[in-house]
Amino acid sequence: TLVVTDSLVSIPEDPPTLLLDRDYSKALRYHARDDGGLLPDTPETLRRGWSRIAVFVSFFQPGALRDGEVRVPETGGVRPWLWQTGWQESFER
Repeated sequence: TLVVTDSLVSIPEDPPTLLLDRDYSKALRYHARDDGGLLPDTPETLRRGWSRIAVFVSFFQPGALRDGEVRVPETGGVRPWLWQTGWQESFER
């Protein structure tokens, strides 16, 4: 016997209100980062971070990622992956 399950998931475009809190929004900015440069603290930046978090947790190994390192000044460390061009399509699907 084979059981196959499917699920429908609806993820809003805007991050939940809780994540807009100053402390929690750090996670959104962390995931919005493409390089080690200045990152504007704008709604677009937070929305990009939210979209990337949604893609990251919705797929075990999303094809939108590739190996590489990005310096993260907020943490003093590096993130061991880069987002490929076109990653937004994974969120919009």
